Amino acid sequence: MRLVKFILNGLFAVLLLLVLALPIVLLFRISQAEIEKYTVPSAPVLQQTAVGGIVQAYETDMEESFLLEGVFVSAGDGFVELDYEQVRNVRWLVKIGDEIQQGQEVGITPADKILSTHNGILTEIHTDSSENCYLRVQLFSPVVLSCRIDAWTLSVLQKSHNLVTSENEPVSLVYASQLIDDDGMVDVLVSIESEKYSYGQSASFRITTGRSFKSLIVLPKNCLYQKFTNGPWYVRQVTENGIFIAERQVKIEMQDGSIVAVSGISEGEYFDSGYKAIVGGS
Repeated sequence: MRLVKFILNGLFAVLLLLVLALPIVLLFRISQAEIEKYTVPSAPVLQQTAVGGIVQAYETDMEESFLLEGVFVSAGDGFVELDYEQVRNVRWLVKIGDEIQQGQEVGITPADKILSTHNGILTEIHTDSSENCYLRVQLFSPVVLSCRIDAWTLSVLQKSHNLVTSENEPVSLVYASQLIDDDGMVDVLVSIESEKYSYGQSASFRITTGRSFKSLIVLPKNCLYQKFTNGPWYVRQVTENGIFIAERQVKIEMQDGSIVAVSGISEGEYFDSGYKAIVGGS
C-alpha cells in the first residue's frame, strides 16, 4: 500500500510540475515567434544593369567616311556701287531682306533709275556717306553648305586633303566657328565643287576621306559618350546578360557613319548602348 501511495504521490508531483511549466514553455515559444517577426532580413545585393540594348564589339575592315547635312547658303556678298549725288533724292522700291535680280529696278530718282547688278538677297542700303554709297547683296551664287558637326568630323575636315562626295565631288572646309555648344557641335561652311546645288537647298552627303584600315574593333556610335564637352570618350562594359562590369575609356580611331572604330577594348566584349541618352552630349 505504501508503495502504491508513494508512486501516486510521485506522479502527482510530476503532473504538477508539468502544469506549472507549460505556461512558461508556451510563453517562451510565443516570444521567440514575435522576435522572428522583427528580425531584419539580409540586405539584397544591388547590381547595375545595362542601359538600353546590349551590343558586342567586333572586328572589321573600314573605309573612313562621315555624313554632312545642311543647307546651301551664299558664299559671299556683292555690291551695287552708288553715286552720292544720284541717291540723295532716291525712292527705294525694295527693302532689306528682299530678293533682287540683275537688271531689276530697285530705286528711282528724278533723273535716273537705279538697277541691280547682282542676283541675291538685299542685306544693306548704305547711303549716309558721300564717299561710300552702295547696296550690299547676299549672292545666290556661288554657294557653300552650312551645317553643324561634332569635333571628330571637324578634325577630319581640317586634316584631310582628298575628301569627296559619293559622286566624286571635291569637298573642302571653308569656315569653322570657334564657338562649340553644350553638345560639342560647331557651325561650319563646306565647299562642294559642283554647279548643281542652289541657294536655300537642303542636302546630305556621304563624304569619304580615301583612307581605309583592316581589322579594327568597332561599336555602334551610340555606345560612346562624354561626361563633358570635348572630354574623353567612355563606354560601359557589361556581361552578356547585361550586368554592369566597368566604365572604360576609349579613343576614337575612325568613323564610318553610325559605326565607330575605337581602341581600348577587345573583340567579343559586351557594352550597353543607352547610357549616352542619360548623360547627353555628342
